[in-house]
Amino acid sequence: MFTSSLCISVFESNTEPRLKEEERQGPPTSMNQAGRPGPRGDGEPQKFSQDELVDLVSDLDLSRAHAELLVSRLKEKCLLKRHGTNARSRTPPRSPQIQEICYKSVSGACNDAACPRIHSRMPFHWQVTGDLNTWFDFPEKIVLFLEDRFCDPKNDFLVLPSLGDSCSNRDLLRLLRNALSDIVFKHMEWVDNCAFIPIRNANRQLHIRRLCIEKCSAKELEANLFTWYFQDDFENWIPFQVSDDCKLEYAYQLDPQGFVSIYAGSSTYKVDFSKMIQENVKTHTKRGIRRRPRPQKQLR
Repeated sequence: MFTSSLCISVFESNTEPRLKEEERQGPPTSMNQAGRPGPRGDGEPQKFSQDELVDLVSDLDLSRAHAELLVSRLKEKCLLKRHGTNARSRTPPRSPQIQEICYKSVSGACNDAACPRIHSRMPFHWQVTGDLNTWFDFPEKIVLFLEDRFCDPKNDFLVLPSLGDSCSNRDLLRLLRNALSDIVFKHMEWVDNCAFIPIRNANRQLHIRRLCIEKCSAKELEANLFTWYFQDDFENWIPFQVSDDCKLEYAYQLDPQGFVSIYAGSSTYKVDFSKMIQENVKTHTKRGIRRRPRPQKQLR
């Protein structure tokens, strides 16, 4: 099995002479109508499309950490092709920067009083807001309840029970008004690995979000791992094969609004992440797909 460092070193040694040759040739001499550089001849280094990069990661059997390193290095050298021109902003309007859970806090090892990340005993966390600016923490019992239901792809709709007087957070109680809340998972929006979901509470629209532990290049963390599902003819949600699951996740991380092709036998399927559907390119049959976190050991 090749490693990403070997792949990158070989790639750099092959492209460095081309880059130097390009510098001697100077900037491009023509621009197309969209304002992008026109053809630059054989001296331009080859850029990877999304599908090519996904196939490369799969062929080299790279771990998630090595794959992310490869993507990062290719981005630094501008060797990734931009996919489409209609990508939407990945941050909801008026939303503050998304926080992550401190890796060390889960094991109780973070002693940094100025740590900018959220501290939690669990590698996932749930919050609620009324204005997309101020977020309130759910108590642990509700966090576990939401995580358990969210990890199950068959759950479209959920009723969040009232917190009751046992909740010590008065601000949270005032926001939720001690009323039932209707949660519709299928209306959620992914931003990085954070799920934003609208809820209805006492005829008002609020939002909840799922936060997970910070990414760590040293190991793959369960809270940052996801499983992809498709809906069969009986409306059951079936996990994709492992190879397709990995391909979907890598492609999604590269462009959450993009497309990727997967293959099953003689059939080819086009997956549209913006609509969360897969389409058989021959029969045009469409099926829903879903991305859900892998259940954590706290829920087992």
